[in-house]
Amino acid sequence: MEARGVLSPTFGQQVTNGTMDERAFDLEHRGSGYVTFGLQHIAPSGHAQWELIGWTAAGKIDPTFQTNGITDFGPTTLDYGYAIGARSDGGYLLTGDATYAGVNGDDVQIASVDASGVVMTGSFKHFDSNDRDTSSAIMQTPGGAVVCATAGGQTVKRDFWLIGTDASGALDGAFGIGGYLFGLNPPSPGDDRCFDLALDANGLILASGVSNGAAIVARVLPNGTYDAAFGTNGVATSAMNAADAFGVLVLPDGNIIAAGDDQMQAGIAELDPSGTVMWAHRYPLGDTNVILDIQRQPNGKLVAVGQITTGATTDAFALRVLPDGTPDATFGTNGVVTIDFGANDVLNALRIDASGLVVAVGRRGHRGSPPGPGRHRVKVGTSL
Repeated sequence: MEARGVLSPTFGQQVTNGTMDERAFDLEHRGSGYVTFGLQHIAPSGHAQWELIGWTAAGKIDPTFQTNGITDFGPTTLDYGYAIGARSDGGYLLTGDATYAGVNGDDVQIASVDASGVVMTGSFKHFDSNDRDTSSAIMQTPGGAVVCATAGGQTVKRDFWLIGTDASGALDGAFGIGGYLFGLNPPSPGDDRCFDLALDANGLILASGVSNGAAIVARVLPNGTYDAAFGTNGVATSAMNAADAFGVLVLPDGNIIAAGDDQMQAGIAELDPSGTVMWAHRYPLGDTNVILDIQRQPNGKLVAVGQITTGATTDAFALRVLPDGTPDATFGTNGVVTIDFGANDVLNALRIDASGLVVAVGRRGHRGSPPGPGRHRVKVGTSL
């Protein structure tokens, strides 16, 4: 996507690799190109495997990456891949969920791959809260990694859950209690969920999500305890109501951006380092719409992607706003680019290169209401 929101006619490629369907959720830079992460379903069994796809800088499948650009893997018959994070050595951290025999519902699952997509020996680990669990983000930290997860939903209410690991992927006993920071402080009477992660310049962990229907950002110390200097007991609300904060990022000045939905419309808020809301904007783009990811361009403008529904039509969209949250009139139409792949569409994630070029990944063929992380129905992964 070029600087003014014009889709490049030569960039991108549609992928159909599985015998049932493809689902692409996240992407990262890979040299001058990209790597996307998701899953494929296999017919007739309905089994699922994690799927990594390597892309060139021109947005085409890179045949030098694994087998013809694609690798599918996983230790169980139901491996759902949701998020990828870059490692400092050029490899990647992966997370999702999987169904292991003898456990309660799905478990959170993580693994590491090297720069070429080869799974590192012994890196598959899984974590169980004794209920149905899922994860939405993973991020490298100086001592290992942090996973943004949600526990519960099968027999108990959903709870916000951070998992700290060492460099090998094993639980970090110095993080939280035995490697877990489980639940908000205090817990809400409703569902609490974690969706995205960011790391600030001081090594503090930012985690966005939802608590009892309100979009939140939590700040956590490296030892896995809530930062009492942020918000209330380490948790700040974003001024988005009946909302979810699906994306979080830290600005160069230390302020924090949270993005998602606000009463079924796209919403973005900026918070200062204490957790105080600086501004919050709601963007009524259609009957319903939701932001699933947000990133900052080198010029300070913010670009978000997601899904918009008007009547019976569901499309992907990109929104660009100025640093104060005002839609950028030089981008698309009044700051919005609607993208129709010819079916029900969504953009799940984006990255921005040094020149400001926006590259997004998503799919065509989703049916149903706007999804949350881990709930997309992706027919074909597409890079723009």
